[in-house]
Amino acid sequence: MRNSARVVLALILVAAMLEPAAAWSPRTELALVTTAARVIAKDSDIPLTNLERDIQRGASVSAQRLAELIPGADTSPLAAVESEMYVLQATRGDRVDPYFAYRLGVLGKLVASVSSPLSGANASYRALYYGDVEANISRVPLSPVQRQMIDPTTYLPRIRREAEARQDVMIKARAIKGEDEILCLKIAYDMTMAGMYEAREFLRPGVRECEVQAVAFKKFYDLAGEWTQCSNIVCSGPYTAPYRRFTSDRIIGEGDPVIMDIGSRFNGYWGDYTRTWICGRP
Repeated sequence: MRNSARVVLALILVAAMLEPAAAWSPRTELALVTTAARVIAKDSDIPLTNLERDIQRGASVSAQRLAELIPGADTSPLAAVESEMYVLQATRGDRVDPYFAYRLGVLGKLVASVSSPLSGANASYRALYYGDVEANISRVPLSPVQRQMIDPTTYLPRIRREAEARQDVMIKARAIKGEDEILCLKIAYDMTMAGMYEAREFLRPGVRECEVQAVAFKKFYDLAGEWTQCSNIVCSGPYTAPYRRFTSDRIIGEGDPVIMDIGSRFNGYWGDYTRTWICGRP
């Protein structure tokens, strides 16, 4: 296997073995990618140590820049890792130049995000975890492991299967809510209920579906809601049966049935209400 392939695969392997990488702070994440590069350079003829600044620059890109550099990084990250690995294998020449090192750093950041165990966790818990790791990372030793050559056509699918298998554990753990989580859920539902009430009071013949939705959104944000559901719905008249799952600029008429399916988020927890109203007199 070519040296470039070994570099990329080793970087992926180191990051995968240190699974909590993406849950660390940006500074700790940068340290992980830098350390991986040093480990690789120690036992190879590739002078990554001389290009450490370029690797760090790549590992420090923003999430937006990451998505621009590697297509699919934000939507299909595992497939994007595999694709970028093959691109780097195919494009490297006889030497490693600064841009190649920069892209290795970008790939390291993407691998860290893929392997994150806390990507869907509550934001407050993630912050606590960041702090704990930041306070203790300097005391965590690195233990040498035997270098392995891997076949990406079998290795990456196996990692995908293992990641999917772990979801069951997380789902079971998340089914048990603590007192703080229950409080967050209640607040999220109170926000959603307030938005539903405001939207219902605004509803009258002659207004548009999107205007009704906007009233609910404004109430969410007035109450410090973080975001809304990915698909808030206000649909009316003929679009209620069959149920059309989006909001348009249709003008709501007298006697129209109106379905409102909305939800706000508080501290990472969602509320969700769906109600059917009649506009004016049925």
